[in-house]
Amino acid sequence: MHSDANREVYRDRHLRLPSRREGPAEALVILLHGVGSSAHAMAPAAQAISLGLGHAAVVALNAVEPFDLGQSGFQWFSVAGVTEANRAQRVAEALQRVEAMIESECARANVSHERTAVVGFSQGAVMALHLLVASQRPPKAIVSWAGRLALPLQCTRNILASILLSHGNSDPVIPVSELEFAATKLRAIGCSVQTELVAAHGHSIHRNQLESSIRFLSSHLQAYDSYPGPKPGGTVHTGPFNAGPR
Repeated sequence: MHSDANREVYRDRHLRLPSRREGPAEALVILLHGVGSSAHAMAPAAQAISLGLGHAAVVALNAVEPFDLGQSGFQWFSVAGVTEANRAQRVAEALQRVEAMIESECARANVSHERTAVVGFSQGAVMALHLLVASQRPPKAIVSWAGRLALPLQCTRNILASILLSHGNSDPVIPVSELEFAATKLRAIGCSVQTELVAAHGHSIHRNQLESSIRFLSSHLQAYDSYPGPKPGGTVHTGPFNAGPR
């Protein structure tokens, strides 16, 4: 476990992988970790995406709030004492921070929002999905691994974004029923939604989910010369995820 002093070292330590090609990045993929985790726990997923999308820069962002239900890791918003009355404010405040981080990374990579995708796991997926409504310049594509909608979607405009919702059908933290609920609500505001169920899989990132996500991202963030990139390999391990968003 990290002490508070060691945890401070990791605060704001985003993991950045530059484009594997010469020259500037042609696209940007941003990863958001789960509650109680960190950017560097997403390193295997980030590296696989970098291999699959050689023309893209890949950034795993680190949340700034220490996880308040454990001795290590970070959270996008607190789930301690969360209720229907206080959830909206917590998510809204977290979204403002995440959106500011994404703006900064787009500027750093010199990549537009139209060439940017956001990939989230668990609480990070909650952030990614709600960015679609909160942001005036939503990303081109969203991938949600084991995520959910935490709030009603209140939107007065169609959101022309493409979304992949991927979920293990044995998830004990966020029920798989959240996938179909989210798909229905997102389609109602104009999103193009693909869904994926992984048989006999729980609350983590399965290799099959990662590979299908890379194919999805490649189709929406194509290189200017349609370079497909090599296939990813190896086992995906993204750290302990024993507490999901509530």
